[in-house]
Amino acid sequence: MNWLLVAIVCLVSASASAQERVQRFARTIEAPAARGTTLHLDRLPDANSWDVRVTDARSAKTLAVASLPEWAGSEYYEYTVRPITLGAALVVVLEAAPSASAPPDATSFQVAFARRGRQGTWREIATTQSSVLDGGATELVVRDNQPQLIRTTTGPSSFCGSSSAVQVFDTDLLAFRTSLDLSTVAANATPVKATLPAGAFVDDGLPNYFLWFLATSDRRNPDDSRTVIRPIELGDGKLKTAWAEGRPDEGAGQFVTARINPALKLRGFRIFPGNGADATSFAAYARPTSVLISTETTSYRVDLPPSDFDALSAAGGYFVQLPESVRTRCMTLTLLASVDGNATGEDAWKAKATAISEVTPVSELYGLPKDFAAVVVVEKLLKESDTRNTRRLAALTAPLGPELSGILEKVVNDGSDEDRARVAPLLMNIPSEQAVPILMDLFREYTADSSFYLPVRRGLELHRELAGPKLAKLLQESPPSDPRVLVDLVRLVGRLAEPDDLRFLTASLGQGDTLLRKERIRAVSRAGATVIGDLFAVMRSKPNSAAAEDALKAIYSLGRKLYPNAPETTQDAAILEDLALNSRQSRTRMAAVRCLTYFDGPTTTDSLAQILAQDRNPLVRRTAVHALNPRVARQARVAIESALNDDSPDVRIAAAESLASRQDGLVSVPALKAYVANETWPRGLSAGYSVLVQLADNSTQAFLEREMLRDPYDERAVIVADALKRRNPQPVAHRRRTVTQGHANNLSAETPHHRRPWHRGVAGKREHSQGLDHQT
Repeated sequence: MNWLLVAIVCLVSASASAQERVQRFARTIEAPAARGTTLHLDRLPDANSWDVRVTDARSAKTLAVASLPEWAGSEYYEYTVRPITLGAALVVVLEAAPSASAPPDATSFQVAFARRGRQGTWREIATTQSSVLDGGATELVVRDNQPQLIRTTTGPSSFCGSSSAVQVFDTDLLAFRTSLDLSTVAANATPVKATLPAGAFVDDGLPNYFLWFLATSDRRNPDDSRTVIRPIELGDGKLKTAWAEGRPDEGAGQFVTARINPALKLRGFRIFPGNGADATSFAAYARPTSVLISTETTSYRVDLPPSDFDALSAAGGYFVQLPESVRTRCMTLTLLASVDGNATGEDAWKAKATAISEVTPVSELYGLPKDFAAVVVVEKLLKESDTRNTRRLAALTAPLGPELSGILEKVVNDGSDEDRARVAPLLMNIPSEQAVPILMDLFREYTADSSFYLPVRRGLELHRELAGPKLAKLLQESPPSDPRVLVDLVRLVGRLAEPDDLRFLTASLGQGDTLLRKERIRAVSRAGATVIGDLFAVMRSKPNSAAAEDALKAIYSLGRKLYPNAPETTQDAAILEDLALNSRQSRTRMAAVRCLTYFDGPTTTDSLAQILAQDRNPLVRRTAVHALNPRVARQARVAIESALNDDSPDVRIAAAESLASRQDGLVSVPALKAYVANETWPRGLSAGYSVLVQLADNSTQAFLEREMLRDPYDERAVIVADALKRRNPQPVAHRRRTVTQGHANNLSAETPHHRRPWHRGVAGKREHSQGLDHQT
């Protein structure tokens, strides 16, 4: 059939290619460098989008294409084409502006293509759905007697705190790159000194305080328009790795930007200008002599004094302290001036590639003794009103754990509830050895209505390895009196304690309200197979009690989890059999039968067969069918077959479906044929015929076809056809399948409802059964 598929695909492709495109706008590009080139706005007739295409006028070949939404071709748009020559590059911009009749919310858009030289390839460079290109302005700007196509920057996420960064079209890259108007940015910058410290730089050790995430250029990838360059070398803490800008000039205007955690103010930064790998590399590369530092609100100009490699290496670089600490979410470092390196020959490019080994922003805690820094952090938490900063500060100052613990304990003991609520998030981040004792005291002594209760509970969950055994001991020896705290404690113990430490919970089964009992059952179920014997012991020693009821639920949960494929053999199954046979409550009998799905004993199959034959509740009998199904013994299959004659249609359907999943299901085909012969309920017939379709051999398939052809207008024929359609059996002869499907379609489409009776009379059932016996 592969040749047919290929033919169909070819025909469809030929048909699509032959379709005439719907033309909305076309214009020849009026520029010498684009002679013979046309810009189209068109689409295929059945398309839901418009294409902007640059085509060759002679061959009609598409040279470049951009797709636009369906509204881009609306009648109220007026289109213009604007060619712009930039040196050897040609840019063509399609601009669409809404006319006076356009809706008030009509969107302007622009699509720009570019090509370098007459033989170059056309490329889409920008698409917008606003009145300006990508959020900026498209215009010719004369700078240094050179025309440029510029657009405004994407915002402070690229260059921190300034709108002077712009996107300039690079004729070499045929793409936009970020550039700066340095004179504007640096005009009001505050001068700040860089000093060479007497001792080596030591980081304050705060994790995730900063992250260098963007650079406008990079030696390894100078195409800054295609890849977001992350200058990871600037923040890896290694002087032997360096970031080097990759623009062809000396790097003036190139910048790098870091995210700063605003929970702590920015105090300053360490900078190692040049390549710090060794003295030779330091001399080979260009080094910055002046940089601009920008935050969200302020800018600083830093002149870096000359220094030899050995002095810089010993100190780890210069340190720059800001006049005052600044709260900011970002920091940008821009190259203003550099000194050339001395590399020559094949490495001559290094002399112009400005390198920086490290730039390390430091917080307001930098240089403070850890115990004093801990006091500052706690004071900040007590004064902080922004919960987001509270969480950030708690995560940021985790390394101060040992110093923080003593101060936090004092706040917990002597402070107000509001103070406890403010410092509680810190307890989630400091080491467990310091945090858990404080958290346990808070959890033990205060109620669930306390404002700090939730962070305390979360803190215990985070410190699970140390908190789990302590919580289990608390629950075992002195459980809290607050009902909500008690429920949460049971839940925490179930989640955090080791399975072997949960067995003590069986002694309190059945105690408390419904919510507490449910949580205890979940916790006990997590203990695994080791607790099953304890649960049966509870049922044996406390029959007909709430404890036995909870134990039964836990046994079912464990059985479903541990033995989903085959029941586990145990002598304790006799306890479940006794409940299933003799309990006066249907709910208890059903729960016991459900457990017997996963537990087996010497007499379990006999007991389930007895329940299936004698229990007065059809729901219990149906559950017994499911419990018998995993058992491979012939006796189990015979019992399920007997359920095909049950008074309850639900039990009959469950029996039919169970036979379909058994390995010996084919043996039950005669019983299933007899079942469908006498079944009158449509859902029962559907289940029976569906099972026969699943178990079908050649004889059974012939039987199903005869069932359909016996009376094509009977509802049975429709049900059989539906079952065959769902299974789509392949072995049925093509001619007979065609007739069968034809009858099914006729019945579905043409047979009136009153000619499809749902029920046969008794005589009809017997006649049908006799015919069945004759045929089989």
